[in-house]
Amino acid sequence: MTGPGPIPQVKQEPPCNEKLKEEYGDAKHEPEQGSVLDEYATEQQLAAILKAKLPPIRCVGEQWFVYENGTWKKTNRDIYKSRALSIQHPKKRTARKANNVLSHIEYEQQTSGEEFYSFCRFDKYGEILINCASGVLRLSHNNLTVLPHQEGFMFTGQLAAAYRQGVQANMFKQILLQTLPDPEDGQLFELFAGYLLFPDCRFETDLVCYGPGGSLVQDFARLAAKAPGRAP
Repeated sequence: MTGPGPIPQVKQEPPCNEKLKEEYGDAKHEPEQGSVLDEYATEQQLAAILKAKLPPIRCVGEQWFVYENGTWKKTNRDIYKSRALSIQHPKKRTARKANNVLSHIEYEQQTSGEEFYSFCRFDKYGEILINCASGVLRLSHNNLTVLPHQEGFMFTGQLAAAYRQGVQANMFKQILLQTLPDPEDGQLFELFAGYLLFPDCRFETDLVCYGPGGSLVQDFARLAAKAPGRAP
C-alpha cells in the first residue's frame, strides 16, 4: 500500500472573485429597496420589496429554504408574516394581502430539490467542492483552492471543521497510531475517511473495522460517520 501523495499547494481566493460571481452568483445579497409605500401599492410591488429585505430564499413546493452562513436551511414562511404586514401602508394593511405577498415570493422562487447538494459536490469542471465552516474547498488532482461561501453552490450541509492552511492534525495522528499500530491500517483508515468526502459512491467501497467492544477503533468509526453534513 502506498501512502498519500504530496500535499497540494493551497491558493486563497479573494472574497470578491469575478469568475465566482459568474459561476455561482454574488456572495452579497442585493441591497434593500425603498421602504416608503403608498396605500395603492400592488401585491407584486410589495412582494418585490419584501424579497429585497429577506435573505436569499428558494422554495421546493411549499417548503421554504433560507441561505445563511454558507448553507441553505429549511424554514417556515410563517416567520415572515409580520414583515409582510409591516411593509404595507397602515390604511390598507390586511392579513390576506400579507399571505398573497408571501405566495408571490414562493411561486417566484421555486426550484427543483435536485439542485441542492449535501456538503460536497462536483462543479462543472469535475473538481470536488467541500463545504467547510471556513469556506469551500475546491480540489483537483494537484491543486486545492479555498473559496468564499456562495449561495450558488446550493449546499444544505456543512462540515463542522474549519480548514486552516498549514495546520497539522498531530494529536489525531498520534491517537490513530496508538489505536492502529500497523501503519498500513492507519493509512487505510485515513484513505477511507477521505472517501467519505467524495461526492458520489462510484468506487462502491466499504470499510469493516473489527476488534473488542468499546475500543477506540469504534469511536473513530462513529466520528467518521458523523462528520459529513446531511441533506434535508
